[in-house]
Amino acid sequence: MLPNADYPLILNTGRLRDQWHTMTRTAIAAKLNQHKPEPFVEIHPDDAVRYGLIQNGLASIENSLGSMLARVQITGSQLPGNVFVPMHWTAQYASHGRMGALVNPFVDPVSKQPESKHTPVRIKPYLPVWQGFILSSHELSAITSDYWVKIKGEQFYRYELAGDTLPEDWQEWAKQYGGDVDNSQWQEYQDPAKGNYRTALLVGNQLQSVIFITTDSNLPERGWLTSLFEKTELAKTERMALLTGSPPAGVSDAGTIVCACFNVGEQTIKAAIKAQGLTTHQEVGRCLKAGTNCGSCVPEIKLLLLNQN
Repeated sequence: MLPNADYPLILNTGRLRDQWHTMTRTAIAAKLNQHKPEPFVEIHPDDAVRYGLIQNGLASIENSLGSMLARVQITGSQLPGNVFVPMHWTAQYASHGRMGALVNPFVDPVSKQPESKHTPVRIKPYLPVWQGFILSSHELSAITSDYWVKIKGEQFYRYELAGDTLPEDWQEWAKQYGGDVDNSQWQEYQDPAKGNYRTALLVGNQLQSVIFITTDSNLPERGWLTSLFEKTELAKTERMALLTGSPPAGVSDAGTIVCACFNVGEQTIKAAIKAQGLTTHQEVGRCLKAGTNCGSCVPEIKLLLLNQN
């Protein structure tokens, strides 16, 4: 199959550094899930402009065989006219993350491998009515949203969500994921005019779940919130900051994990580069250990250095 007017882009697929095959084993290792937690599509900046895509927005990728949804990553590492999607997600971990739905079933006569490196597709923004996430101390049995991704973390489960219709009552919708627990306390914030709803469930001052919903894409980083699940009791300042999604003054947020080996986040690396004038990945390694074990995060550290300097 060749690109054409209906499907002008070439889809390439492959594996990620932290996952293997269909994630039957790697997805249960919390440390491996933090770097690239969602199905994503990489696209060249020129193509992103051409098709109306924004960084970290959602996109629908489709052809005559099927479709999938993925988080947009705009990068110069892709050639114009090409997109890349990782191969790992199945219906076990994502509602619409399976790239196999797009791949031409034609196989090589000798190896029997499908045409997973050259599939014509088209892409467009997926514009849900709402987006959000749930962080929960326990695995949830079912998610009622049009788009969802399940990510296992350390002492929590993370669910990235989006939907095409608004629930009649966000409070009732949220409580189905918290449950009726003895000694439970709910914190809530709602701004109907802006389409924001936030709630947290605590039992004995220990965090059980957090839900953030918005009708735009303005959501906080997940890093600080996920770290609260490691605590047996929240401090007063943490409870006060909980529904802002941002740590209290004087508390740093590591940001998206870059180095899975030593759990070093993007914001931590950026701060060290700026504060200490780091210019090489070796200097970052000596300062933070990031990139000094398996080395698979070194290219990303180099990119952070390039952007910061």
